Amino acid sequence: MSKGNSFGRVETVNNDVSMYGGLDIRGTLKKSGTAITATAAELNYLGASSPGVAVASKTLVLGANKNVDTLVIADGGLYLGATAGTSVTATAAELNFNDTAVAGTAVASKTLVLGATKNVDTLTSLEFKVGYGAPTLFPGLVNEGELNFSGVTPGTETHGSLVTTGSTWVAHTAVGACAFKLLCSSTAASGDYATMRIRGRADAVSTGGVEGINASASANIADYTNLCAGYFAAQPMAINTTAADGIISAIHAVIDRTGTSSGRTWVAWIDTHQETKSGAGDYLMRLSHNGTVANDGVITLYNGGRMPQFINFEDVAGCLSTSDSGTFTKTHKVAVKIAGDATQYYIEMGTIA
Repeated sequence: MSKGNSFGRVETVNNDVSMYGGLDIRGTLKKSGTAITATAAELNYLGASSPGVAVASKTLVLGANKNVDTLVIADGGLYLGATAGTSVTATAAELNFNDTAVAGTAVASKTLVLGATKNVDTLTSLEFKVGYGAPTLFPGLVNEGELNFSGVTPGTETHGSLVTTGSTWVAHTAVGACAFKLLCSSTAASGDYATMRIRGRADAVSTGGVEGINASASANIADYTNLCAGYFAAQPMAINTTAADGIISAIHAVIDRTGTSSGRTWVAWIDTHQETKSGAGDYLMRLSHNGTVANDGVITLYNGGRMPQFINFEDVAGCLSTSDSGTFTKTHKVAVKIAGDATQYYIEMGTIA
């Protein structure tokens, strides 16, 4: 069937309606009995829209991969999550801090992303805090490269340690590894330089002692080899010096004191707390020479008229004997005369069998 007038023509074929010309609907347009309430202006938002492309003032139609090229959303206008969602309050500039961020690498002006082992390569900080809950301010870099702990409150859970691994033993597998390594040099023309200066101070009367350094080497496996709590080496190596008054010393122990003491003073104190004896030899001290050139002796003493005694025996037991015979021959004994004591004493001088 076909009908027409001056505005157009309508044809119906097998329930399909074809319209030619304009259609002006004055009533309600329905689809399967449901009224289409969108206005003509609203329906026109579909005009010129393109799948996957955001077109200004047009309906947004997603592309084949549910994609769209560019959206401009006002700050605070993006919501994520179920139902009403949560507003994303970060600005575009703040979100862009994530751009070009690298896991495990500190990138200037970008978000810090830890690496797979919670690591980061290098951080430069003027101020940061340490601790849990309400952390303590760590002054950080007072000058570039200088760490200052003066404002840190020690934590009681680590016995007051400023730097600690707690109760965790950090394992090292590399050959020749170390927990701390400092390579420092001095260009000063005077004064004594030290890579590290560590001092302890007694600020209260206590039955305990104060130690500048307390170092130990322990074992957690049988058949361990060498244990050495402290290793000190002076290493001029192949560098020559013509300073005749220069001193090369691996250990230099000094006591600085102007006050008095009612106790005892030892510049060096070597003690043992062991309860078993080593099978191949067990002594408090060993002096050895593993170089390639002979030196001038084992011990040199500078008295300066201030050391009236060479050796003070606190008791006469052990190496101090009243007999000139016994385990060793007389050539392995040193006779000692103690003032006020008529007894002749001998110092046992032994050799390894």
